[in-house]
Amino acid sequence: MRTLYIRRHSSRSAPDPHLNQAGVSLARRVGEGMGTYARVITSMLPRAYETALAMGYAVDAQHPAEELHTMPGAIFNQIAPPYTIANHAVVVNSHPPAAAFATKVVALWREIAQTIPNGAAALIILHGSIIEFGAIACFPDADYSAWGDGFSYCEGISLHLEGDTFTTIEMLRVR
Repeated sequence: MRTLYIRRHSSRSAPDPHLNQAGVSLARRVGEGMGTYARVITSMLPRAYETALAMGYAVDAQHPAEELHTMPGAIFNQIAPPYTIANHAVVVNSHPPAAAFATKVVALWREIAQTIPNGAAALIILHGSIIEFGAIACFPDADYSAWGDGFSYCEGISLHLEGDTFTTIEMLRVR
């Protein structure tokens, strides 16, 4: 079994691409309670990389795949407020381009999981809505209303992968 911890980056003051001080402080606090990882991978965007560093981790790779940092606007604009995971699921289940994007996200997560030893874990830091879409694609029959709101800064999921199958999911919330 391999485990992926997939978290959203910390906060920034848009349009600045870098974390703000509150974001650095939040990432430090969250990082204090986290474990060790065989690999740490982020998207190519500065806020993801900086989140990993602020959490206390060296980054092994900044992955260039679009599925880690960019959701096409035509898909993102389909998501209706409030930004719950259930509302993300409506888009994945009714909008073929969203379903295709979610499938690509999960394929990339599987690929990353295969780069770590059996019994190990990897940390992936990426961006909001991408995590929700990937989680939905991993567990297409879940009760998404029970999963709550979309992921805020430094929140995300942990996934266990056995072979090629994601077997369990846990919501990682910041309190």
